[in-house]
Amino acid sequence: MKMRLSKILFSLILVLLITPVYVMAIPSAEFLYTETDLGGGWWQYDYTLYNTTSLADGSYNIFDVGLYFDDFYDFEGISLPSGWDGTPAPWTDLSNTDFINAYSLNLGVPPFGTDIQPDSSLSGFSFKIMHQAGDITFDVLLTLPTDAPDCADTDSCNPYQSGGTTRGISPVPEPGTILLVGVGLTLILLLIMVGRLRFRWNKV
Repeated sequence: MKMRLSKILFSLILVLLITPVYVMAIPSAEFLYTETDLGGGWWQYDYTLYNTTSLADGSYNIFDVGLYFDDFYDFEGISLPSGWDGTPAPWTDLSNTDFINAYSLNLGVPPFGTDIQPDSSLSGFSFKIMHQAGDITFDVLLTLPTDAPDCADTDSCNPYQSGGTTRGISPVPEPGTILLVGVGLTLILLLIMVGRLRFRWNKV
């Protein structure tokens, strides 16, 4: 009976080790910001865009991001990452808007492209606005490196993800990462149980 239980536990651990963990591809992003009161009603926002899609989820690259305000406000862009442009245009001119958009000018990821690849981030999205915007709605467009060169011009080729901006909090791990951690912890617990059972059997 003791040997049978030991074999069952060993078989279970072996299955968990050799069975590949499959997680459905879910493109995702986080847009984090810092907020500075400039006085006179102006607020400065400095954003970092995170592509939180796992590399195992299809290598979706972010090439476009939009921010939605709740009304029209005076706006003036400060900076954009290298290889990116935005609207209102020109970015650094004073304008009045309820929506802003930034987009990569070079298809693909560094060193030749300027899209944001999975498990990476890009900072340098900065502007000031005559309004304390706080957490607001944003969306991103993503594309696969294997898409045709003109794929970014067709809606069917652009996976879309929408969410809310967050002030100074690290992105939440993707479900795939959480699942892998859970499997690892389970294996550790099983190994501890087997060790304790063997110790007890040796004492009997």
